[in-house]
Amino acid sequence: MVRTSTIKGSDKAISIGGFRGITVNDVDELLNRLSRATSPAIFQIFDAARIAGWRHLYMAAVNAVGAFESGSPISRGLGIEVLLYASCQDQISRALDVVGVGISDYVLKPFDPAVLREKLAKYCPAEAPLETA
Repeated sequence: MVRTSTIKGSDKAISIGGFRGITVNDVDELLNRLSRATSPAIFQIFDAARIAGWRHLYMAAVNAVGAFESGSPISRGLGIEVLLYASCQDQISRALDVVGVGISDYVLKPFDPAVLREKLAKYCPAEAPLETA
């Protein structure tokens, strides 16, 4: 299922979807193929086991768009800004460690709320909790 929604107060929209059973042998090749397939849209990929659901990504996108539209982004690209917001990080390398996709037997794993709560407690400040239900 793909969820699509506009971002209130912006001319941007977001689509969030997931895939099961995908083997990633080369992350760069995956990114190149997705870039060609989605151009000119901006995209970002995440390890679903580290995401609290579509609302988590939607709010990361809303905040990233808001940062760009107010002239205060941390990064130079909207896709990276979404990654930073989704991970609660201000460094790209740490953000990739928290929610990024790496070489694996599968990209999207069954959601485990206990693992997510542990990751959120470790990487997200207490004043910015994310809902896991």
